[in-house]
Amino acid sequence: MSAGIYNAHLLSSLHKLHYPIWLKNSLQIKRSGGLQRGKDDAIDAVRIAHYAFRFKDKIRIWPPPQIIQQLAALSALRDRLF
Repeated sequence: MSAGIYNAHLLSSLHKLHYPIWLKNSLQIKRSGGLQRGKDDAIDAVRIAHYAFRFKDKIRIWPPPQIIQQLAALSALRDRLF
C-alpha cells in the first residue's frame, strides 16, 4: 500500500523518527472481521489491534522500495491531472 497525498507528510515525519509503520487498507481490516455492528473510535481501535495481532506474521514495514514510491507518486499525479 502506498502513502496518499494526505498522509505523506505524517508518514515521512514518523519515518525520519525511526518509528516502524505498517499501512493497511481499512477495507481489508473491515472485511477480515466478518459481520460487525457498532462503529466508534474505541471499537475501531480494538478491531485494528485484533487484526494486527492476528496477522502479525504478514507485517510489511513501510516505506516500500524507492521505485514503488516513485511509481505511486507519478500515478497520483496522473490521476490529479486527468
